[in-house]
Amino acid sequence: KKLKIPPAFFKLALLILIVVSFLGLVYGGVAFFVSRSDYFKVKFIDVGRDLYNFNTGELNKLKGKNIFAINLNIVEKRLLQKNPHITDIVLLKQFPNRLKVSGRTRFPLAVVNLKSKYFLVDERGIVIAFYSVERDEKFPVISGLKAKERDARLGFSLNDQGLRLAIDIIKQFRADQKLALHPIDHIDVANTSSVQVFLDNGIRIILDWHQLHQKIRILSAVASQ
Repeated sequence: KKLKIPPAFFKLALLILIVVSFLGLVYGGVAFFVSRSDYFKVKFIDVGRDLYNFNTGELNKLKGKNIFAINLNIVEKRLLQKNPHITDIVLLKQFPNRLKVSGRTRFPLAVVNLKSKYFLVDERGIVIAFYSVERDEKFPVISGLKAKERDARLGFSLNDQGLRLAIDIIKQFRADQKLALHPIDHIDVANTSSVQVFLDNGIRIILDWHQLHQKIRILSAVASQ
């Protein structure tokens, strides 16, 4: 016997084919419009007001590009490389034609001296800038580190015990009301058992990492007298 296919089956198959073709045409049309239309080309880029000295070079390259074609993760990595003084960078798309950048500025805490070169670091020891001058009254200088010049990379932390100790001392001095009146000029951490802290008034203080907080409290008590 020959298998008889009901006429209704052909009608249903034809209907499905027509619907699928129509949806394909609609999708293709929408995709073409989205990828080619000026309506979805980036025209505006908003950078957070608290992002100081932000390098917008990578962002400017995105103007005129289709917003759907932009890979946010790749751009964020490039922005971090160009802006080592900024952390937690987030790039968002705001349709149809706007990008928004947010992040957090790393503020310099001290200048690190590695042989003949100087680097600005934040409170986590992350290198945020190469420094062209030896002295700056704004920031204390930290010397005597075991780290080498090649270890200093923009956007990365200097893994050095002496640096961590010096940063801790600077932060404690600044947090103490009495000691903050005597800013630190220079810290030599060549010997972490006998750290030399030079104040801007010429006084030299010898500290070590053992019971550091307690010793700084004693210093504060002496300074208040």
